[in-house]
Amino acid sequence: MNEKDIQSLENPAVHRWYRFVLGYPDHLVRGILLDRVDVDGLILDPFLGTGTTVVEAKKMGIPSIGIDANPFSVFASRVKTQWNVDVSELEDDFKIVARGYLTDEKKINRNLGLFRFLGSGAPPELEDVDHPLIKKKHVSTLPWNRVQLLKKHVISSDISERSRDIFLLLIARIFRECANVKFAPGITYTAPKRDFPVFRSFKKYFLEVVNDLIAVEDRKDTESIVIQGDSRFLDRMLIPPRSVSTVITSPPYPVDKEYTRITRLELAILDFVKDIDDVRSIKKQMIRSSSRSVYASDSDVDRVADFESVMRISDEIKKRVEKDGDTSGFAKTYSRTVEEYFGGMHAHLESLRGLLKDDASLHYVVGDSRSFKFVHIKTAEILAEIATSIGYSVVEIKKWRNRNATTHSEELNENMLILRK
Repeated sequence: MNEKDIQSLENPAVHRWYRFVLGYPDHLVRGILLDRVDVDGLILDPFLGTGTTVVEAKKMGIPSIGIDANPFSVFASRVKTQWNVDVSELEDDFKIVARGYLTDEKKINRNLGLFRFLGSGAPPELEDVDHPLIKKKHVSTLPWNRVQLLKKHVISSDISERSRDIFLLLIARIFRECANVKFAPGITYTAPKRDFPVFRSFKKYFLEVVNDLIAVEDRKDTESIVIQGDSRFLDRMLIPPRSVSTVITSPPYPVDKEYTRITRLELAILDFVKDIDDVRSIKKQMIRSSSRSVYASDSDVDRVADFESVMRISDEIKKRVEKDGDTSGFAKTYSRTVEEYFGGMHAHLESLRGLLKDDASLHYVVGDSRSFKFVHIKTAEILAEIATSIGYSVVEIKKWRNRNATTHSEELNENMLILRK
């Protein structure tokens, strides 16, 4: 099976409403759950992303809980697991929004036509891109105005809250597509998209939602709970002790990627964040995997100070920073980032233990890294060592695929670390 097949969805229903770039696929979750159908208990994804685990569990009729620090991830996953929707009402609400939007869009198109005919000046009645976190380099003026107009009608129209949430999630999906940004998974800028068929995409994705809701109607009552929170402190959340039978998740990797950037546009367009201070508040609830997310008050390193494997990597990074004469502010925190990362994962695994049923099975998709001065970090092996020290048994470290690094040409392993309580 090649990498494209590994990443591809076998049954895209509901998953496709919104999906992260390079999120793991439905068949990975389904395969694990099929092997554990005899186990009675909750499925938990403590690093939820956009909900692949909880959506697939719901499709299989298995109750689940998902947790994430990112409010957009939580919103997307909640929408994708709320299937008790009156489809007729949803269709009526779509017509209300569509009617209002198309009436106002005619003004944009009429003025745009006049602008193109005259060939000079600026298109009238178009607002400049104006947001503390969204700049002109992110999105062109016309797509920005079309998305903002659609959002205005979704928010102001007299429709149900459930319909509004679905429509807003579709707006987030459309906004990512019309932006001049590419995620692969690093962020680069593309040639400007001068215009974009916003409403056509909205209608297309709405019809997908309707078809998917009809397809999964018989599973709509399966419980799925989504919680916003810091997965280093699972024992502080309202999850019953000894209730989780299976964990399926993919935590951040120590790859110096600032994970909130992946959803920065969505966070901003749906008003989950207004400025960089709001983003910083989210980052403080996340595992420290980036040198841009380490703070002076962080102390997770204390948990792994006695782990020779972690300290050896940290020391090697410090030596290479010194050898390179790299005096940049971020380089000075590279070693600390790795320490905080593994310390945070230690806190996570320790806080998780009391929630697990005996013989619970844990499945972590994690990738190796050479992001910090090319020092090789074998993430799964170190996490296995940490888990063992807490009292878990290591069942297997199984290669899942090769991952192309964005900062160098060498391929790195992405592994499935399987633990058992």
